[in-house]
Amino acid sequence: MKFFKNLNIKIKLFSGFFLIILIFLFLLFWQFTALDKIDKNQAYIENINHTRITLKTLKLVNLHDLRRLLEIIQTENPEAIDEIVNTHNKTLSETQVLYENLYKHIDLLYANKNDMTRVKTINYLDETKSIIKNILQPYFENTEKIKNDQLKKGDLFRDYGSSMLSEDIVSDSLQTDSVEAITVVEFIGLTASTRRAQLDKIYWYYKQNSEEVIKKFNEIDKVLNELILETGIDLKYQSSKIKVYNSLFALLAIFVIMIILFAISKTISDPLKKLETVAQNLSRGELPDQIPVQNNDEIGKMAIALNALVDGLRKTSAFALEMGKENFISEYKPLSDKDVLGNALLDMRKNLQVTKEEEEKRKIEDQERRWTTEGLAQFGEILRRHTENINLLSKDIIGSLIKYLNANQGGIFILNDTDENDIHLELIAAYAYNREKFVNKRINLGEGLVGGVAIEKYTIYMTDLPDEYIEIESGLGDSNPKSLLLVPLKLEDEMLGVIEIASFNELKPYEIQLVERIGESIASTLLTSKINTRTAELLEQSRISEQEMQEQEEEMRQNMEEIVSSQEDALSRESELKTKVDDLENMRVNFIDRDKRQRKRLQELNNSMSEKTQELEILETQFNNSFDGNLDPVIQFDEARKIRFFNEAAEKLWGYTKVEVLGRNMYLLTSEEVAKGFEERISLFFKTGRSDLISSITDTKIKSKEGIEIPVQLSLTEITIKGTRSMAIFIKNLGTIRDLEKERDNFEEKLMVKEFEFSTKVNFLQGFIKENNLEIPTGLEKRSDLLMWNESFSIELNIIDQQHKKWIDFINILYK
Repeated sequence: MKFFKNLNIKIKLFSGFFLIILIFLFLLFWQFTALDKIDKNQAYIENINHTRITLKTLKLVNLHDLRRLLEIIQTENPEAIDEIVNTHNKTLSETQVLYENLYKHIDLLYANKNDMTRVKTINYLDETKSIIKNILQPYFENTEKIKNDQLKKGDLFRDYGSSMLSEDIVSDSLQTDSVEAITVVEFIGLTASTRRAQLDKIYWYYKQNSEEVIKKFNEIDKVLNELILETGIDLKYQSSKIKVYNSLFALLAIFVIMIILFAISKTISDPLKKLETVAQNLSRGELPDQIPVQNNDEIGKMAIALNALVDGLRKTSAFALEMGKENFISEYKPLSDKDVLGNALLDMRKNLQVTKEEEEKRKIEDQERRWTTEGLAQFGEILRRHTENINLLSKDIIGSLIKYLNANQGGIFILNDTDENDIHLELIAAYAYNREKFVNKRINLGEGLVGGVAIEKYTIYMTDLPDEYIEIESGLGDSNPKSLLLVPLKLEDEMLGVIEIASFNELKPYEIQLVERIGESIASTLLTSKINTRTAELLEQSRISEQEMQEQEEEMRQNMEEIVSSQEDALSRESELKTKVDDLENMRVNFIDRDKRQRKRLQELNNSMSEKTQELEILETQFNNSFDGNLDPVIQFDEARKIRFFNEAAEKLWGYTKVEVLGRNMYLLTSEEVAKGFEERISLFFKTGRSDLISSITDTKIKSKEGIEIPVQLSLTEITIKGTRSMAIFIKNLGTIRDLEKERDNFEEKLMVKEFEFSTKVNFLQGFIKENNLEIPTGLEKRSDLLMWNESFSIELNIIDQQHKKWIDFINILYK
């Protein structure tokens, strides 16, 4: 126990937690092993289920084959037999795959290849596979051949479906006659009724073997089901085992934790309570007695440190009492370089000495704030006093600002934007050496320091100026300042002017800030004044306009009096005007009549135009219909190169439908290289109208929908309908033409060979007739029967001369 007390707290805690972690790690490892075994069992069960599903699929395949065999026996349609056989052949490859999957699953289920259950299952599979391959499959094929043989010989068994032997009769037949393999050879010479009986025997023999296969499949399924039950029992055992072991490990962990907590309480908790009591006394400001040290761990070291702290606090308390008595020369040594309280007391002694200096600094800052506030109030009053006159405002502002800053000279530049083509800065107020200066200055934007400030809209303060610096490019003339301040007069982002101040003294930051704040106020006042000035100008213009309107009204009144005075003269001329009005009325009637005639003529012209338009539309429809039935491809496109017509022959050539190409660019149908050259010709033709650009026939290549290049021959013609120009392209498929030419050449070559053979036979006949002194019958020209060497030769018979025709007629007579 003493050894445990002298250990560090870290080692104590680490040992306890390490022991707990070991227990839980062992539990975790055991659970992981058990769960892994459960997962394997579940995967094993899943594999068994897959095997059973495959087995059920094989059962269904076998039953379907039995049904197909019965359909073959009952059907009278050869095509139905072929369809059944094709379906059966497709299932053969599936059956092979299913058997391979079954063998794989069984290998996975039984790791030990010598396991008796595995051997038994494999034997069952081998037996079923052998029955299917050696018995069922040959019987299926023989049945198909026998049935086809019966159908070919005319025995369609029209009453076979209804006169099918019953199960009882067939069963009796099978009991008396032994069923054995029957082939097509055994059916030669048998009667139809005998063949039907044999087919029934084949069906029931096939059915018995099929049931045997299914029985063995059921045996395999029974074995697999027992395997699932055994695996399920093992899963339940593993689950129960996990529950028991979890309970035991939980009790063990609780017991170990209780022991660890007891040890920690004895070696850590009790000493900490003593330290807590000392710390509470220190928190209340008390200085307790020394703490007895019993352990050599961190708690013991903490007790030693607390004892040292109590001693240090006693010394610090004594030093603080001396400080309270204003004894700043008393000696005091901190506990260490990092003694916060001791160093703080030493710093406090120093701070008391500099407190007076800081108080003076605060007074100076208060003076600066008061100076700034008074300046803002003073210049605010000036701005309120001269809101309507910019010149007086600028003069008063710059004079007061120079005096307030104790500077020697300054000026205010205002932005003059009256002429949009000549925007510049104009000096409107200058003050130097305690009096106003009358100086005319004009500075363009971006020119010198003032122009630069107007562009950049930032304050510039310069102090590094040489004594001999005479000419300053700020617009104030000759001066010798030590500092220069340029402040833009801007409101938000709108530039209104620049304040320039030169001084023999350097300006302080708070003075520069004052000028900037005054500049913002000046800019606001300038903008308001500019708006007021513009408003006044508009009011003056309105007043002048109103005065002009009054003068015009007076002039109109005088004119009305003159009109009244002249009204009497108008009455005297009324009769004359009436006569003229009657004449005008007659003219109006004539004009209306003529207008009606013209409207009627226009209506006739409109009707004629409508008829012409309908005729043009009919012609266009006929044009499209005539080309749509053309055997050669025809396409039509407008000046925008959009396809407007695409006949059926073009659909076959390119592989596109009309819906896919109509309205799209025509160069969809060609390669980029061909499209480029074709576009140059078409563009030049639409511009110049030169017929030689489209009159020639061109050999080129097109690109089908599948991207295949096809050699073609193109001819173009222009079509104009209702003033709309378009272009039609007639295409010849050179590939088809070349194939036809090749076929024609082959045919001519064959014809020449036949003609040579014919000439040889004719020469032979001539020699035969001369040798045997045979007479040539007369009147051969009237005979219509001809010697036909072959079909192609008879087609081209018109090219044979009359002499050859006579010899052919003679040969026909000889062979009759």
